[in-house]
Amino acid sequence: MKTFPNEAILAVAKVVKDKAASAASKEVAPGEYKIDLLVRILGLIKKGEDYTQTVSDKITVDWKLLACLFANKLNKETQNVVTEEFIAAMDNPEAQAELADDLKRSVENRIAKVKKVAERIVNCSGKVTTDLSMELVGASTVQPA
Repeated sequence: MKTFPNEAILAVAKVVKDKAASAASKEVAPGEYKIDLLVRILGLIKKGEDYTQTVSDKITVDWKLLACLFANKLNKETQNVVTEEFIAAMDNPEAQAELADDLKRSVENRIAKVKKVAERIVNCSGKVTTDLSMELVGASTVQPA
C-alpha cells in the first residue's frame, strides 16, 4: 500500500467538511457497509505560516464572595471607612456603582498581575484554507456487510 503525502491526507480531510459528514451520518441506517469507490479530489489547499499565541487561563470573579472573604481581613479602621462609604452611598445608586467599580478595578488590577504570571506562549500551526471539490470516478458500490 502506498504512503499518502501529508498534503493528500490534508486534502481528503478538508474536502469532506464536518457539516457534510454530520448530515450524511444522519441519513445512514445503523449497520456495517462494504464500500468500494474511487474518489477524485480537485482544487487548492493553502496553509498559512505557523505562529505563536499568548494564552492564559480565564479567571472569573464572584464579587460578593470575594468581598465576604476579604472583609474580615481589613483592619478596623479600613473596615469602618469602607462601611461608612457604602452606608453613605446607600441612597445614591450612582455612588454605590462607583464604589463597586473602584473595588472591581482594584481587584482586577491584582488579578491581571497574577494572570500575567500564568500566561504561556503556545506554538500554533498555520490556518489551512481550501477550495476543493470531490467527485466519484467510475462505478461505486455500497452494500450492507
